[in-house]
Amino acid sequence: MKAEPVSGAGEAATVKLINPQADFAQDKYPVAATLDGNPGTAWSIDPHVGKDHVAVFEIESSRQTGFEKGTKLTFTLDFQFNNKHALGRFRLSVSGAPATPDRELKRFAAMKLTDPWQRLAAVYQLKGEPQAIDQLVERRTKLAGPIGDLFIQEPNKDWQRAVELYTKGITPETADALLLSKRARAYEGLKNWEAAAADWSRAATGNPEGAKLLAEFARRLVADGQVPFAKAQFEKSQALYERSLAADPDNDLLVPELAQLLWDKQENEDPSRWTVLKPSEMKSKGGATLSKLPDDSILASGKNTLGDTYTLVAQPKVAQVGAIRLEALTHESLPNQGPGRDEQKDRGNFAMVNFAIRAHVPGTQPGPIDVSRVAADYFALDLTTTHWNITGGQSRPHTAVYLVKQPVDCKDDARLEFQMEFSGSAEWPLQNLGRFRLSVSNDPAVFDREEKRFAAMKLTDPWARLAARLRAERSQRSGFAILEQSTPTGGRLRGKEADHRARCPV
Repeated sequence: MKAEPVSGAGEAATVKLINPQADFAQDKYPVAATLDGNPGTAWSIDPHVGKDHVAVFEIESSRQTGFEKGTKLTFTLDFQFNNKHALGRFRLSVSGAPATPDRELKRFAAMKLTDPWQRLAAVYQLKGEPQAIDQLVERRTKLAGPIGDLFIQEPNKDWQRAVELYTKGITPETADALLLSKRARAYEGLKNWEAAAADWSRAATGNPEGAKLLAEFARRLVADGQVPFAKAQFEKSQALYERSLAADPDNDLLVPELAQLLWDKQENEDPSRWTVLKPSEMKSKGGATLSKLPDDSILASGKNTLGDTYTLVAQPKVAQVGAIRLEALTHESLPNQGPGRDEQKDRGNFAMVNFAIRAHVPGTQPGPIDVSRVAADYFALDLTTTHWNITGGQSRPHTAVYLVKQPVDCKDDARLEFQMEFSGSAEWPLQNLGRFRLSVSNDPAVFDREEKRFAAMKLTDPWARLAARLRAERSQRSGFAILEQSTPTGGRLRGKEADHRARCPV
């Protein structure tokens, strides 16, 4: 798009369009492709042909106003496949109202709703009539869940409003685990941990999935730095798992969940092993926006170019760096929840092809930090100290740890520079990392511990997995007394632990 004076006296200026949104897009052909500069991508609406469709774009800067005596706008629309897929009929419009894009986005979201009651509530929301929504739910309290759901997702996200609507369907006697869980998540969004914990406790009571609900809540608390709250939830979840397993010793489905819970609980009880870095500088070579979230993770958004490179600088805040951790994390804004940004062929994947670290220590010349070993909870193809690909592991968080060849002494003003380069393959494009977090440890021994944890997580026999956890932390074995008092359960655990000891004597 270009703008120039109607009079012709002056040069045309390029107008940058951003934040494209559409009422519909074909899978792997998103409307964002209209602006990515890649001739191999496109916006398409198949199979919703024979219907009207709308796309809305914003102008990057509000300073890009028109010319005093009139402005001529020139739009260029390119089509693929020798114009066989060109537009047949279309109309262009402009708006000077800043609120227009947000309103259109909400309208698009409302049009996609299939539940008639949700759709009606969304229309009331568009019209600015919240009292009509309240009356709707008060008359039909069973709508508290589905209508409250409108406000826990974009573009209407409003955690407090969601809590208000969910509450209209909840009384002191309510035992609806699903509705209680929804309000609990809304309280989490408000960082009201006590209220969230109360609802999760109610949702878990008498619920076969109760232990799992509490475990997942505990993990989210850890991610948000709420260590004391997380400890209590881990303990409640462990008690439920152990009670269920003691009552049903042959339930192999519970064992891997309990094993994972115990690993996570132990990690939470000693968070000092890792120090999360808070980058002071973040840059994307391809022009992506790198934003630091409240949990000190980094979220990439905006431009997604082929083979991007991220550079981050942070102070380690530890006396010595012996190990490094890279967490690849999920996020609702990423394709398939991420953790990668691939939105075309392998949605949510990322492929890192180079990982370089440099130390800037006062009084010394900046130099590379050599990594001698690497381990990850999941990887595809080859895992090396510089390469990490998670094909097949999308929609889940993953972790890689790196052992520094020679621990680096870091003074107060020392800085670490991280550079992550991603695949530039046109065959598997846009496999950049979407959300991640970096941590360091002054204890090289954490690498061996993490490597053993990853190995235990990959065991397919659930009892062997739990036995590996038992052996990893012998000092906490008393915590499993309820399991070992059950003869069938205790016997299986002791047998698997003996097998594990024979295979892994160290």
